[in-house]
Amino acid sequence: MAFTNVTPDVDSGAQVFASAVVGFEASLAPPLKQVQGYLESTVARAPATLAGQFIGFEFVAGAVDRGGRAPMAVLEFRFRTSTGAQVRALRAIVPGRARVFVVAFSTLDAAWPA
Repeated sequence: MAFTNVTPDVDSGAQVFASAVVGFEASLAPPLKQVQGYLESTVARAPATLAGQFIGFEFVAGAVDRGGRAPMAVLEFRFRTSTGAQVRALRAIVPGRARVFVVAFSTLDAAWPA
């Protein structure tokens, strides 16, 4: 499921539409007793895993968040689009009963505070 802003933000002439995507990984969720270790490992591996997927990748922060009902790994990073626009992204990785869900949000870095 994806949601995209209808009005783009603009950086150096490049348009970036803020978006949120909810999906799931093909892998099965870890057993309940292994969730904490799975999430900590996800955060630790994130900089190396994500660096190869994005141009100009910069890891901002990563943490295991247990504030809500479901524990999750939260990853924040920046990258550049192929047109040169600076984008900020947030990913939440949430193990469910049978799958690992991923919620991804991205927007123009300059629009991030809004």
